[in-house]
Amino acid sequence: MNPWTGLERRAVRRFPIALPVHYRVIRPAHMDRLRKGHTVNMSSQGILITGDGQLVPKMLLEVVINWPAKLERKVSLKLVMRGRVVRVQEGSMPLVALRIAQHWFRTSK
Repeated sequence: MNPWTGLERRAVRRFPIALPVHYRVIRPAHMDRLRKGHTVNMSSQGILITGDGQLVPKMLLEVVINWPAKLERKVSLKLVMRGRVVRVQEGSMPLVALRIAQHWFRTSK
């Protein structure tokens, strides 16, 4: 929300969701180790997560969330998203904003 006008600039509403995430950098490939963080908020087009200071805009990430709902009330699901880093906010807990390019659910084993 713009603090001066009180208007939201985003076309899609973001929802505050706090879930653990695992993510890895897809490009550049040499940084593909598995990392941990948490979601801050998400929408159908973007997600804000806690991350580390090694991430920079334009990196391609894959983010995996253990989804809280189950398929047919039995099967655990994971939400997998791929997207580009659009913004990194440094601080004691760096925040990473991604624009989602793809997403899908897969069953957990």
